[in-house]
Amino acid sequence: MSKLRKTSFFAKSVALAACTISVLAMTGLKAHATWTGSYVNYDTAITPLISSQVVYNNVQYTFAVNSNSNIRYSTYNGTVRSVGLSVPNNAVTYAAINPVVYSNKLYLFITDTAGHISYTTYNGVSWSIYVSVPNNGLTPYLISTSSVVYGNQLYLFLIGTDGHVYLTKFNGVSWTTYSAVPDNGLTNTNVTTVTTANALYLFLVGTNGQPYLTVFNGTTWSGYGAVPPAAVTHAAVSATVYNGAIQLFLVGTDGHIYYSSTGAIVIGGSNNVPWTGYTEVPGSGYTFNNVPVSSSVFNNKVYVDLLSTTNLIYETYQY
Repeated sequence: MSKLRKTSFFAKSVALAACTISVLAMTGLKAHATWTGSYVNYDTAITPLISSQVVYNNVQYTFAVNSNSNIRYSTYNGTVRSVGLSVPNNAVTYAAINPVVYSNKLYLFITDTAGHISYTTYNGVSWSIYVSVPNNGLTPYLISTSSVVYGNQLYLFLIGTDGHVYLTKFNGVSWTTYSAVPDNGLTNTNVTTVTTANALYLFLVGTNGQPYLTVFNGTTWSGYGAVPPAAVTHAAVSATVYNGAIQLFLVGTDGHIYYSSTGAIVIGGSNNVPWTGYTEVPGSGYTFNNVPVSSSVFNNKVYVDLLSTTNLIYETYQY
């Protein structure tokens, strides 16, 4: 993997298909789901980073980094929320946390202060010590990884210091060496991944602020295509699969939260996915325009968390 200086990483121009760029605006479409209509603060602890969500053993886990750069989390079983819990071993990170469930364990990936990747696992009772992901993957220390389970393997994506996307896979025993995701996608923030029954979807925000999508069908990647309609964001996007459709969440340049959904999932290697167009998530949610939201599906609801401008986590959900 290339280890270019961080200054060149942020200075490169996008190497993706050309598209019309515009500031995100309301599309005029009616909301295509029911939302609570408000955001609720569930934890008064201050955090400088957005939270990250995952569902494990029918419990929603929400991770955040506190003001001391240590990792804390809350749990929610649908009725009671426990807050103020700490992941042991005092790992320090300046990037968002990346959780994923694989082989009956919760894996928690962090980017350390040198830009290397390590992880701890939780079996429902205790946390393991941190272990380094092999092969010396290197990423800017402010950027998190992205992970997803596909084809019975754990796929871990990171952004190299050259701004391109790299992949390593874990089969429960060993990790592959890093390989570049094809077609030279270039970004200055983390990617977002989701899966359907037959495909892996990777979303990338180009250095022009436009979200792009590439699809892996188990054999080949489709190549990047712009997610329509053209929109600009300064943050990574977030995505979930809910009721058979992908939902994509985007922070507009105005700091408000917007989302777009697909129709029926397109199976195979194509990135030609139909999108509804962006609609603002109700409740007047507002965040820093360079901080993404996080999302997860739990109890047949889509939960969306944002970081308020007072550095508190607020949440709304769709049902």
